[in-house]
Amino acid sequence: GYLLDSMIIGIPGGFINRIVGALVPKQTNVCTNWRGDPYLCEQPTGVGLGIMVLVGLVIFAVGVGYYTYFIGTTGQTIGKRAVGIVVVDKHTGAPIGTGRAVGRYFGAILSAIVCLLGYLWASWDDEKQTWHDKMVNSIVVEKVWT
Repeated sequence: GYLLDSMIIGIPGGFINRIVGALVPKQTNVCTNWRGDPYLCEQPTGVGLGIMVLVGLVIFAVGVGYYTYFIGTTGQTIGKRAVGIVVVDKHTGAPIGTGRAVGRYFGAILSAIVCLLGYLWASWDDEKQTWHDKMVNSIVVEKVWT
C-alpha cells in the first residue's frame, strides 16, 4: 500500500521537480570533480534555488495532505484500499480524524529513522502496533467488505 501511495505522489512530484529544475534561472560556475579537476557547470541562481525549495515544500505538503485526509476521514489511502487494510481507532474502530492522522504521519518518520525499528516493532507487539500507531492510539486491520 505504501509503495502505491508513494508512486501516486512521488511520480508526478518528481516530474514537476524536474520541469521546475530545468526552467529556473541558472548561472555558470567553476566546479570541481572528485579528483579536484575544475570544469564549468551550470547551477541554479539563488532565486532559482529558492523556487525549487518552494516547489519541493508544496509537493511535500500535498503528500502530507493526501495521507492525512484519507487516513483521517476513511482510514484508507488509495494504496491501503488496494491491499485491503484500514487504519482505525484502537478502541472504537472508527477513522482516527485528520489531527491524529497528521501525528501518525510524522510519527511514521520517527518509526523509520531508527533503522525502521518502529515499523518492525509490530512484528513482536501483542497488538501488532507500530510506534506511530501507539503514538496516536490507532491500529491497522484488514478491511472486511460488506
